[in-house]
Amino acid sequence: MAKKQQKTDLNGILYLVVGILFCIFRSEVLKLLLILVGVLFIAKGVLDLLARIHFGGAASLVIGILLIVGSMTIIKVMLIVFGVLMLLRGLRALLALSHCQPTTMQLLGALLTVLVGVMLIVSHWLMLDWFFIVLGVFFIVNGITLLTSNNRR
Repeated sequence: MAKKQQKTDLNGILYLVVGILFCIFRSEVLKLLLILVGVLFIAKGVLDLLARIHFGGAASLVIGILLIVGSMTIIKVMLIVFGVLMLLRGLRALLALSHCQPTTMQLLGALLTVLVGVMLIVSHWLMLDWFFIVLGVFFIVNGITLLTSNNRR
């Protein structure tokens, strides 16, 4: 039973650390992750080239370099595309609701989707920062919950 409690404590501490890092670094976390993935692609490309897998190695090298050099551009394009998709989804929901008697929650959900879509298009970095802050708070609450759970004996 003690090992299970140690694992729970370790998970709680990890949740707290990740939550605090998300709140502090916000959107920079995503950039760091893309750079890390880029480094892994470059390492795989080098290993493939050494193993004489020329096409796969070259492709991995190119992808790795693009991830490192263009990480902010990749994030920006992804956020704008996601914002456009959310905007279209919200507008489609509003259009569908115009043909029936919508509940307040349905209308609020569609309007909120449109608002988030517009905000992702117009102010994508701010929205990404808020996303990581909310995610960080979620991790912190989960970590505290794990560390203070009533399952302690």
